[in-house]
Amino acid sequence: MPEVLYSVDQVAERLGLHVRTVRNYVRDGKLPAVRIGKQYRIAHDDLEAFTGRPVPPPLSDSTSTMRHSEVSSIIEIDAVDPHTAYRLSTLLTRRWHIATRARHCAWTRSTTSSAVA
Repeated sequence: MPEVLYSVDQVAERLGLHVRTVRNYVRDGKLPAVRIGKQYRIAHDDLEAFTGRPVPPPLSDSTSTMRHSEVSSIIEIDAVDPHTAYRLSTLLTRRWHIATRARHCAWTRSTTSSAVA
């Protein structure tokens, strides 16, 4: 089985630390790491030795970590003519689609960049 190497970002996320803290541990020699190009990589065994606890293996690439939620609401506004109600619903729906598209693009970029790293 090939040795599992983690990036500084992945270690920080797993330990609930800031990325700078993990980098400082590496630079101070507290956490052994290998420098590959301009980035540090931390071996799975070294991470377990550092924490003193078993570290679960990383999620497989096929496992999606994106969370999904849906919210629905009905709003009743008195004394609004049908034209204004239509404009309001169109505005809210359009903003929701724009926000959803932006989140999807951000998620796609993050999964693509983590797969490359």
